[in-house]
Amino acid sequence: MNSLTPSQIQQLKAFSECYIEHPNVKKILADFDDLRESRYFHSDIQSMLITGDTGVGKSHLINHYKKRVLASQETSKERVPILETRISSHKGLDNTLIQILSDLDLFGSDQRASRKYKLDLKQKVVNSLIKAEVELLIINLTFRT
Repeated sequence: MNSLTPSQIQQLKAFSECYIEHPNVKKILADFDDLRESRYFHSDIQSMLITGDTGVGKSHLINHYKKRVLASQETSKERVPILETRISSHKGLDNTLIQILSDLDLFGSDQRASRKYKLDLKQKVVNSLIKAEVELLIINLTFRT
């Protein structure tokens, strides 16, 4: 097998980043924008579910959207407009909340087991999302069979 030249490697990398906005993809991206904007107008949390077989591009779509938004906004460790967290389907609520805090770089030794642990954990996530000015929380769920 022939080795690729540096130019061919660069072309292959560029191709792997290739993105074609199909009308359905444009609709999903617009829906993401609408979800971010609706936080000002709705008291109820708005959500959206994207499903599809493995390899159809759900994660690629999410990554493209994050790159697009983050390129146009100022972000920092304290401000995270779009937060993506990955969890397994067999994990419970506590593990999901802990993963969100971890993705915000906030989970640590100050979490203690007590009778109020679950309430404290939920409240800490809510307060942390508000403090980080999260506009869109994406939970990328992986299913285990």
